[in-house]
Amino acid sequence: MNRSMKRALSCLITFGLIIFILMELNPLFRPEDTADCKDKTDFFYTLPKNSIEVMIYGSSHPYRGVSTEKLYTKYGIGSYNYAWNWQRIDTTRLFIEDSLVYQKPKVALIETYKVNEVNRNVDPTAEIFISKYLRNERSVKEYLKTSFGTNYKSYVGYYFPVVVFHENWNVLSKWDFDANEINEEQKRDMGYFNSKKTIPLKREDIYCYGQSDLNADAKGELDRITSLCKENNIKIVFFTIPYCGNNAYHDYMKKYAADHDCLYVDFFELFDEVGFDVNTDFSDGGHLNVYGAEKVSDYLGKVLKEHYDLTDMREVKDNLWEQNFFGESTDGSDS
Repeated sequence: MNRSMKRALSCLITFGLIIFILMELNPLFRPEDTADCKDKTDFFYTLPKNSIEVMIYGSSHPYRGVSTEKLYTKYGIGSYNYAWNWQRIDTTRLFIEDSLVYQKPKVALIETYKVNEVNRNVDPTAEIFISKYLRNERSVKEYLKTSFGTNYKSYVGYYFPVVVFHENWNVLSKWDFDANEINEEQKRDMGYFNSKKTIPLKREDIYCYGQSDLNADAKGELDRITSLCKENNIKIVFFTIPYCGNNAYHDYMKKYAADHDCLYVDFFELFDEVGFDVNTDFSDGGHLNVYGAEKVSDYLGKVLKEHYDLTDMREVKDNLWEQNFFGESTDGSDS
């Protein structure tokens, strides 16, 4: 081997080692608060195919606001909470498309907090980065294309987060080194995150007026979601969980649901009927705690049982929910 070939081979090996090291460092430099999403999706893929009848989608509001255990123990509903932090409406569509590879639910519960927001030509934020954990490659590629446009630097940051998120070195925790271990709490709660933290709020900060239309991109995403669910014979229940702020899309969503044979449940409108208490039911200005989530889940459970033919999973021996919530199998009984 002559000197030129040795030099070329050395350069090739060095380049390969650099790429290998960068790939190995990637998990340590992923955006903050995305490790749990990897655990959540990893666990979701371990579930038996077509075993979930109700899927829950949306941002951190339903992630923290819909209790899969409450739906099961009171109504026998077999659900999985596939909501996650930051989901705008196009990210929600991505999660729906991803889940349909593994599950064919009867009903999709879709929360609308970010119904008027889409990702377009942005940097590889944490919201976009979590798409790395999904397995529907076609949908992910399309999502990245619409999110990044022609900003190729964003693709570099997406595939090599050490380039963009290098500051994460300062906030590493033990959890960052356990990237391949499924979070037991996620597994136990079937994707739902519960918090008993309580922060009192002011009732007047939660309101529903000053109504707005959706932008064109958001309307398009909403239509795609509706068409996708219709093609898969999935019924949709849109819903909005209360938070400090204005539900500016109540009127639009109410009409949209009626026009597309869907249901819309607005908990702003139902605040007093459901019995929310601003002194006990919120963990912060944007999220319910476990007490508020149980009220949402109780009401949604009634809606689901009234309108849809769902299996009472409590009557199914060795069902997933009994095993995960209580760590044991059962022949099923009313709670």
